[in-house]
Amino acid sequence: MKRFEAVIFDMDGLLLDTETIALAAFHDTCEHFGVEDETKLFERCIGTYAARSEQTLREGLGGEFDHLSFACMWDANISRGH
Repeated sequence: MKRFEAVIFDMDGLLLDTETIALAAFHDTCEHFGVEDETKLFERCIGTYAARSEQTLREGLGGEFDHLSFACMWDANISRGH
């Protein structure tokens, strides 16, 4: 087994541009739920941890529908590459 001297974790999009995929997935999710352009809401979710993003979505979506359903679909859209 090969031994590694270091492992790099790309947590902020420095090496891989995951933000573009996440934004496209967010827009697809907004469209599915009939939500107007919420790019500002997306921007408030960037760089936060899961619980904070959940709270931001709950507040930002104003209880129009289940924010957890929105978050699940958003995650699924990201996994599909949007």
